[in-house]
Amino acid sequence: YEIMPSLVGSEMCIRDRRLALSRATQRRPTEQEVQRGVSLIDALVQEEKTSPRKALKYFCLLTLNLNEFLFQH
Repeated sequence: YEIMPSLVGSEMCIRDRRLALSRATQRRPTEQEVQRGVSLIDALVQEEKTSPRKALKYFCLLTLNLNEFLFQH
């Protein structure tokens, strides 16, 4: 999956983040969750000068570390 810098923050980015979150959590993500993911990627690219590809990796890592995946005995 190739990410183009012009897609970061666009409608395509929002659709992709929604799909990624729904596949990872097996539920429909809230608009707030989607927007927070897009905001994270935008901030990493624009403020931290992270490549779009690396920003996507951080987003995926964050998604897999959500509290929903914590297992408690």
